[in-house]
Amino acid sequence: MSYTIVKITTYYKAFLNDHYEKHPEVKQWTFSKQYEHLMLQAFALSDYYSREFTKLGVKAYEIIANAQPLQQAWAIENDVKGDAAEIVEAQLAKYKPNVLIFEHALFFDVEWIESLRAKIPSLKLILGYCCSPFSSQQLNQFKVFDAVIVCSKLFFDDFNSRGKKSIELNHAFEPSILQRIDVDNPFPESDFIFIGSIWAGKGFHEKRTIILEKLYGLGITPDFYGNIDYTPPFQLAGKQLIWYVANLLKKSGNYSFDSHLPTFKK
Repeated sequence: MSYTIVKITTYYKAFLNDHYEKHPEVKQWTFSKQYEHLMLQAFALSDYYSREFTKLGVKAYEIIANAQPLQQAWAIENDVKGDAAEIVEAQLAKYKPNVLIFEHALFFDVEWIESLRAKIPSLKLILGYCCSPFSSQQLNQFKVFDAVIVCSKLFFDDFNSRGKKSIELNHAFEPSILQRIDVDNPFPESDFIFIGSIWAGKGFHEKRTIILEKLYGLGITPDFYGNIDYTPPFQLAGKQLIWYVANLLKKSGNYSFDSHLPTFKK
């Protein structure tokens, strides 16, 4: 039985801004040419889902909902007028998916996702995706999905213990990237690279922080590629100064000092 899958996602705003600033000419291209160029950037999951599904004989499409120039190009070519959500709806009406996968599940409005069941008659299954810590409030947003794809056993057990069906699909590396690196790699060589996010707080990326701090302590400085909030230089300098002072105090054995000053304790 043949069926159609559509994965809807969003890209980091910082990445999209950087991409279109470096390649402003792309905005004038056709949808297919823009899409191909954007996928060549190999950002996040890129088009790897649709590629692999296609190999299995499944029709598959990728929608990058917040890539405005790309989406506008599709809208113009298909004589569609409307906002971002209406363009996505028009794409779904054309693709007629049986399965929808929302990669950045919490980005989209729950009521809008639920409304798609009535608007897209072909739709049989809606899947969410989760690979980062979530709050109890956010858990309610996952209820709109028939099941949630997760990237680790930790999330798999968590969702199932809360009565939400989940599907474990661990992270993997796309081997075709290695072939491209050999012939087209604009990035400098590095002995150690960290790619990802660092979110402070219990239950988030504590282990990542510990590992990175140990590496820095050993004199290993990773090149960091990730999505972080912008901090003005003077604030960053202040935070760095406090961090160094707090660590010097701890090394000197003065552990009680930071307990009296909230800023140092934090």
